[in-house]
Amino acid sequence: REMRFELVGIYTNNDSLNRQPRALDLMNEYVGLNPDDYEGYLLLANLYRRKSDAADAHDYFARGFNKMPAKPPARMSWAYNSLGLLLLSEGNHEEALANQLKAMELNPADANAQYNLALTYLKLKRKDEVNAAREKLSRMGSPELVSALDEQIQRSRINEKK
Repeated sequence: REMRFELVGIYTNNDSLNRQPRALDLMNEYVGLNPDDYEGYLLLANLYRRKSDAADAHDYFARGFNKMPAKPPARMSWAYNSLGLLLLSEGNHEEALANQLKAMELNPADANAQYNLALTYLKLKRKDEVNAAREKLSRMGSPELVSALDEQIQRSRINEKK
């Protein structure tokens, strides 16, 4: 299990390997053999999200979250973050926000979740929340994410005086 999940992570997070199809094969096989493993379904959902297959992503997110314990472990914040990104890409900003907030609740130290929460606030044009999220992100020690967020904020012109 751990080795398969590690391989899927390597294949998914390293674009130069171009192994997303192999990661999908590995996870489809895994969930077929382990239908009660919620994390497997959520990893598969994330792969389909990254592949821009929203229908399958939603299906596997639903399966994974339905099997997840009532009190999910903090390490599962990434799954809420990923679902939030899918919903944000579909224009479901309020639902995306709920998932991004859940990700931050599970793991307040998750800089990627904080960044995506800020982007969601930006889409919702919530200036005060964007700036608060940016401040929190800057305290997390992720200068590359702060820089990327600053670019998005500048592009949005949310902080310009009218």
